[in-house]
Amino acid sequence: MSIHWLDYAIIILYFFVVVYIGYWAMKKVTNFDDYAVAGRGLPMSIFFAAIAATLCGGGATIGRVSFMHTTGIVVFAGLIGVVINQIFSGLYIAGRVHNIKNVYSVGDLFGLYYGRAGRLVSSIVCFFFCLGLYGVQILAMGAILQTATGISLIPAALIASIVTLAYTWSGGILAVTLTDAVQYVIIVIGVTLCAYLAIDHLGGFDAMMSILYSNPRFETNMKPLANWSLVQFLGLFFSFLLGEFCAPYYIQRYASTKSAKDSKAGVLIFSVHWIFFLATTAGIGLASMALQPDVKPDLAFTNLIRDILPPGITGLVFGALLAAVMSTGAAMINTSAVIYTRDIYNKFINTAATQADLLRQSRLSTLVVGGI
Repeated sequence: MSIHWLDYAIIILYFFVVVYIGYWAMKKVTNFDDYAVAGRGLPMSIFFAAIAATLCGGGATIGRVSFMHTTGIVVFAGLIGVVINQIFSGLYIAGRVHNIKNVYSVGDLFGLYYGRAGRLVSSIVCFFFCLGLYGVQILAMGAILQTATGISLIPAALIASIVTLAYTWSGGILAVTLTDAVQYVIIVIGVTLCAYLAIDHLGGFDAMMSILYSNPRFETNMKPLANWSLVQFLGLFFSFLLGEFCAPYYIQRYASTKSAKDSKAGVLIFSVHWIFFLATTAGIGLASMALQPDVKPDLAFTNLIRDILPPGITGLVFGALLAAVMSTGAAMINTSAVIYTRDIYNKFINTAATQADLLRQSRLSTLVVGGI
């Protein structure tokens, strides 16, 4: 089933808006501080949107619905670990990171406590961590455009990743966070509409659950722990609980706000938002299982959008899904470039680099990393 011309227009408009924001931000970026930490002047609302949009990426959307088909609702119980993680981070980490002067990256924190060796090791680990996550987002962007347009995966992935790279290169974290603010609004509207309309298409929540419980194929998926042992579930839960503490993109953003109070409040508000996002993506996953039980799991979310939603809404939700993935991809590539520039180039290659030198190096490394 092909999508309406109006939906194509909405997707193209979305691409145009994020590239324009990058162009606008490029004129505002004059030094490395602007590129890496937005001049340490982000208001709480933009900071919150940036955190939320970054965490609502390919894994949190396409991956989660796919997981529902292959394993079941156990993933959502495990994801409560993220909520607890963010509450703790908001109360005890975000504000303290902001109050440490001249922090740009995790490497700065490790350098403060563990010296040059600690900085070097942590920066290498964080660099490849972000690079790997960016690769995942490229695949997710390709899958979305492939479903929406019918073109093959590789060209679709290249188109979306080039757009992401363009605005990230031009405006750094300022462009990334401003586009995140726009993307966050699109994500909330699009994902909520998708959940509501998909469940309504089935006749409501009770009708959807009746379909799922009557299908023997999903008997295991609908159990709170699937067929997992308690040890397996706790492994998932603690991975989410502990795995995101001091992630490199968090530290960079904690240092980008106007005040420690803004960092703390933004993270705490995000922890509440995450509960809402879990509920809406769970609803999409359940509706997908009921409507398309035989779909290839990796295409479950995108096929649901294409086949169920009306014209106009389809383009909006595809735009929301692209926004979710592109915001995460932009965050990963920007953080990778800042880690290289700050923790490797500035501290080990050219210790006398000026702000202008660091800005040029950041933009160059963004292109190199994104290209690779």
